[in-house]
Amino acid sequence: MENLRENEIEDNMSMSPPSVGSMQIAGTNGFGHSMELMSQAYLLNRYSEIDIQVQDSSFNQDPPLPVYLKVGLMFYICIFWTSTCIFGAVYVFPFEKVYLRKERKADMYRLSVYYASSTLCDMMAHVMYPTIFMLIVYFMAGFKNTAACFFLTLFVILLIAITSQGAGELFGAAVMSIQRAGMVASLILMLFLLTGGYYVQDGMPNCA
Repeated sequence: MENLRENEIEDNMSMSPPSVGSMQIAGTNGFGHSMELMSQAYLLNRYSEIDIQVQDSSFNQDPPLPVYLKVGLMFYICIFWTSTCIFGAVYVFPFEKVYLRKERKADMYRLSVYYASSTLCDMMAHVMYPTIFMLIVYFMAGFKNTAACFFLTLFVILLIAITSQGAGELFGAAVMSIQRAGMVASLILMLFLLTGGYYVQDGMPNCA
């Protein structure tokens, strides 16, 4: 019996067990394969999330910052030349009221001649200054660098300046008072500013 037991022990010891190296290699290959699959799945999920975010941002994307800066600059230019030309012309008739009456009594000229000469002299300044202003500011601000866009912008600014000059002369001739002329011009200018569409954010036409 003892001999049989010794023979069984020797046979068991003589059997070749699986080597540790082969077990390590098999385990390593299985773990590496699972890690590779996990990394691929993670990268696929990340790429899909980034793609979805890019698509969402492309549909709901605000205009870039330079657009807001240019719109703000155009708003400032319009308001600046409107207020400058209005307040430059609103005091013309109230200041010259006394001299105009004396010269009219002396029958030196007709009223139409006085109005035409006064308007043309003031209009020269109201055309020259905005032109010089736009020649400097337009290209410094980085607006569209084409001749058509520049002259169209200059035409709009000159139209604003001349219209504001006429409005200022109208307010001054209607009031004929130095104290009241500025107050009336300020109130009407604020009314035009609030109702002119500068603060409209929604409901703009497609061409805007």
